[in-house]
Amino acid sequence: MTPAYEIVCIKRPTGLLQDIHHEITEIGYKDPRAGLKTISIHTVIAMIENEKCSFYVTNNGSRINVQVINKKGLLGIEPYLCTMENGVETDNLENLPSCY
Repeated sequence: MTPAYEIVCIKRPTGLLQDIHHEITEIGYKDPRAGLKTISIHTVIAMIENEKCSFYVTNNGSRINVQVINKKGLLGIEPYLCTMENGVETDNLENLPSCY
């Protein structure tokens, strides 16, 4: 069984690229051995696609899995992260606090 980590914060671009398409560049997650760790979105996507681990967020006490959309860059667009459908209209990743 692959380990699962809770995403607790996000980082966005700074400067001129800030807030274009609500891009997230890094995530912060809880590592039981090392505390809070931040890694790039590209690393997260590779870890999920290679089945090294999985990631999730929590919303009102519920665990919502994170998935890769457009795996391997099919359709000519870059893969990105999205939370599984959970009946909540707000995006669970975009509503996380900023990592410092």
